[in-house]
This record gives sequence, C-alpha cells and structure tokens, in this order.
Amino acid sequence: MKKLISVVLSLMILVLSLSAGTSAMAAQSAAKYGFQKKQYNSQSSTFNFDGKKSVKLVYDEAKNNYIVYLSNKVTKKGKVLFRTKDYTALAINGNYVYYAEPSKGAIMRRNIKTKKAKKLVSFKKKKYNVQFLLCGERLVYNLKQYKNGGELKKSFLYVTNLKGKKPKLIAKNVDSNMFSYNFMLYFTKGKNLMRYSFKEGTLGKRNVGLDMTNAKLIGMENKTLYIAYIKGTAFNECNFYKADVEKQRYWKFESVKTDDPIHGLMVFESKAYITTGTGAGTAFAAVTGERADFQTYENRDFTVCGDNLAFYRNSIVLDNYDVNSKTNDYTFKQYMVKVNLK
Repeated sequence: MKKLISVVLSLMILVLSLSAGTSAMAAQSAAKYGFQKKQYNSQSSTFNFDGKKSVKLVYDEAKNNYIVYLSNKVTKKGKVLFRTKDYTALAINGNYVYYAEPSKGAIMRRNIKTKKAKKLVSFKKKKYNVQFLLCGERLVYNLKQYKNGGELKKSFLYVTNLKGKKPKLIAKNVDSNMFSYNFMLYFTKGKNLMRYSFKEGTLGKRNVGLDMTNAKLIGMENKTLYIAYIKGTAFNECNFYKADVEKQRYWKFESVKTDDPIHGLMVFESKAYITTGTGAGTAFAAVTGERADFQTYENRDFTVCGDNLAFYRNSIVLDNYDVNSKTNDYTFKQYMVKVNLK
C-alpha cells in the first residue's frame, strides 16, 4: 500500500512539473508587456493585434474609404472584415474589434465572427478627433478638438466599461498619449504627469522629477514609463528618458540627432526606435549611442516605410511598400514587414 501511494505521489509531481513547464513555455511565447504594446498601437498606428490575430486599416483610393483587414499571419494579406469612412485607430480584444467613426459620432465594437457592429459611445458627428485605448475591462477615450494651427482647443477624457455603460469624465483639455499599469492610468497635462485610479475613481499628480510640458509619452513596460523630448528647430533631435512611476524617479538612457525630422517613436526594453525623413520618404532606424542605425529588410533599406510603427507580439511591424526603381513611385502592400526584437 505504501509503495502504491509513493508511485501515485511521484506521478502527481511529474504531471505538475510538466504542467508548470508548459505554462512557462506559453508565457515565454506570449507578447511581453502585451496590453501596454496594444495601448501604444491604438494611439500611434492603424494596426493592432491580440494573440496571433491582427487588424489593419488600409485606405481604398478607388472607393474613397477604408478597409479593415483581419489576418492570422501578420506578414500575409488577410481578409476584409469591414469598411469605414473614417481614418481610425484600432483595438482588438478576443472576438471584438474596437474603432472610432467620427463621421457617425460613435466608437464602435464589431464581432469578428458575425461581423455585427454595436455603438458603444455616442458624440456629436464630425466634431471630435477620437483617441482611445483598452485598459483591461475598461475603455478609455478622449474626444479632442483642435484649432486651425493644430493647437488643442478642448478635450474630454472619459472611462467606461467594454459595453460603453456609465461613462465617467476623468479630465478635460488633455492632449497626451496614455498608458495603464496596476489599475492606474498615466497621462500628461501641462507640466505634470497625472495618475488616475480606476479602483478609487480619483485623479492626482505623480511627480517623477521631469517637467512634462514638452514631453511625449511613447510607451510603458510594467511600471517603467518611456518619455521623449523632441527638440531642435528642424525637429531632428530627441532625448529619451524612462521613469519608475512607483519609486518616482527617472533616468536618461538615449539621445539622437538626425538629418531629417523625427516622426515615429517607440521603445522596447530601453532600446529606442524612430522613423525619420521628409515627404520624399521615411526611414526606420534603431538608436545606438546617439546614432541612428538605419535598418534593412531583405537587403534593402526601409527607404519608404511610412510612420506607422507598431508592435506585434515580440516584434515591430511597419507598413510594406513596393518601390518602382525607375519612377521612384511606391505602392502600399496591405501586409506588414516584421522586425524581430531581441
């Protein structure tokens, strides 16, 4: 009997060990800082992902509207999910895609299986630019109006659940990227870093030692917030900082100066990436010791990649183009170029 019990216990330990190993492998294959990467995408790109599924917004010049594609392989063309009149950011969570339609005065949710759409949020048609991100079971959205010169006129920042019920006003006149960590939402307002508690429903300042007046929040990895300051009359210089929002301190970790204006900015594990260029084309570069290390793909430069930097799991993806070497014209491909992150 004792021998039988010993054998049973040994088998149980073996099963638990195998289960733990499988869970660890699954965790390693998942996207690191996945929800924060998706928050970056929904504010900076027309591409987003959930697991291996991805969605991409593409302009259809012939019909003067936009197609949203759904793909299970980011580097391959997906299927048409739906069309919209509006240029919009995207978020995907499980079987639902979230997007904005300012022309209809709505933030929408669409089922990727049935393709049925539901209006979650209503606002005055064509009046606002819409910024939004998913924070767990919450939808945070910012309705913004700008003056003719591009300066913020006014905005209204709200939080609601994923069904759009009982929206609550968080703040007014916010023009900042936003990221969440540990039931807290972080954004800038004036010279201050602000922190909103989802649990308590309270808003306050969070001092990390930096003046946020000209800062841009460009990412978050757990409690580490990444911040950029673009400077120079040609907008071709940038300093990169990271701040610990719990210990309330910061470090400068990189800087760069380029020949052309800097457009896109992103960071992964303290490695900065940029897009830079003029209207003739935009190049993608990793920042290495104050130098822009321009990246190549299939032995050619990313000479025309657009500013559409985005994360896909543990990779960066960029818009892909075919370039005609004789005419220098380029044609956009719906699928993306994937750059693996180390």
